[in-house]
Amino acid sequence: MSVDPYAVFVMGLALVLLSLLVLHSAMWKRGEHPRTQQAQRLVTVVQCGKDIRIRNYVEGDYVGKTVSDECEEGSPVVIGIYRE
Repeated sequence: MSVDPYAVFVMGLALVLLSLLVLHSAMWKRGEHPRTQQAQRLVTVVQCGKDIRIRNYVEGDYVGKTVSDECEEGSPVVIGIYRE
């Protein structure tokens, strides 16, 4: 029984193309994920009396914390933290 060299070549080529396709899709997915995370920013919602403000998140912020932002009425309190 002899093996056809053309069939071996075609099968090898198909395996190489399939592995390149898998490698390309894995690299594309990996490259897509960090760009999505960079677009989002973390913000803090501060309530100052009846006024509500949104500012950039500061390390150590938590819901219920009284912050040092200036307020005309009452003390400013963090009421939410989220990504936008």
